[in-house]
Amino acid sequence: MRERDDMKKRLCITALYGALLFGSAAAFGVDFGLLLGTEGEYAKAVTPEGFSVTATATPWFSAVLNEKIDVYVSGKMSFVYEETGDPSKLYFFEPERTELNLRPAPGLYASLGRRRFEDPAGLVASGLFDGAALSVNLGGGRLSLGAYYTGLLYKETAKILLTPGDLDRYGKPLDAAGLEGYFASRRVLLALTGEFPGLTSRTGLSAQAMAQFDVNGGEDRLNTQYLELRFTAEPADPLHVNAGGIGELAQGQGETWGSMAAFAGADWEVPGVLTDLLSAELLWTSGRANNTLRAFTPVSGRSAGNVFDGGTGALMKASLSYRARPDARFSLEAGAGYFIRTDVETLGDADLDGASSSRLLGGELYGSLVWAPDPAFRLSAGGGAFFPGWGGAYREGAPVKWKVNAGLLMSL
Repeated sequence: MRERDDMKKRLCITALYGALLFGSAAAFGVDFGLLLGTEGEYAKAVTPEGFSVTATATPWFSAVLNEKIDVYVSGKMSFVYEETGDPSKLYFFEPERTELNLRPAPGLYASLGRRRFEDPAGLVASGLFDGAALSVNLGGGRLSLGAYYTGLLYKETAKILLTPGDLDRYGKPLDAAGLEGYFASRRVLLALTGEFPGLTSRTGLSAQAMAQFDVNGGEDRLNTQYLELRFTAEPADPLHVNAGGIGELAQGQGETWGSMAAFAGADWEVPGVLTDLLSAELLWTSGRANNTLRAFTPVSGRSAGNVFDGGTGALMKASLSYRARPDARFSLEAGAGYFIRTDVETLGDADLDGASSSRLLGGELYGSLVWAPDPAFRLSAGGGAFFPGWGGAYREGAPVKWKVNAGLLMSL
């Protein structure tokens, strides 16, 4: 009899707990879903070269706990096949955006976890980073302070390659001992950002100071600091322009040096029945001139072009692109770019002519199509080519770099 009473009590407690849990979930505004994606690519004379297929499954979960607290959690499971790649990359898991967001008071916002961060121009650091950020509204602007760590990120996503030691770790297979082939270079980032979008009725200003500290412990340790300004203006409703610059100070192996970057761009909403945009961009980063002025070194690397796979350091780039949306389900983009190196030693490419002093690297053409008949379904395709023969820096007969790709993304 006593055992039966105990069983009833346990069942009642379990039922009560389940009811509370269900009610809390409903009250908290819980939502969840799954993103399924696949992409195939074939590349020639591009790193990586050959045929590759990537399939991903990204479950996500969000909950609004109350008007001051919300949570978002996601992770990505990937299956990767590369014709000439690392077999250990066949299957792996990567935590993605995972945030606890707090609004303790009006105009005050805090975030903790793996969150997206990008400098005003997207040239120094861009992507997901582990850390915390605090921002406060100042009436006509916003002031933000962030602190981040990169050592738990997946190396292929983070692409933090500042030193020879970083390159050595990046080249290790995923199944290396101690997961050394998985994690990115260990860096600490501190960023103080001021954003003033309403500087005047048609202008805005962003300013940022960032410091990066190398905590890998190697002999080639490199610390860097950046000061960045980005100015935006709308001289006319269909025309939007931006311009700015970055100053960098670096310390490594007992030496201190500087580097610079400058950028400008314009977007013109073309009049007519189509929703289309014509964009122009100009980028310049310093190359090595002497021991005092050296090549610009971003924290997270990215390719300067859509097909051209060189980094943004020691480079000048001019590009023009056109984007159009004939209807709500279909969009297209086409563009061209030309690349010039600002020194003759930073860019590494086996097809470069070591005896050439030419700074002209060549140009690229690219295009892409996107069809999204439903918010939960997106099909894309694109491709392009880089032509080294349009410049004089590559050896005679250097192959054209090209790639084509297609992808499918579904939301469940």
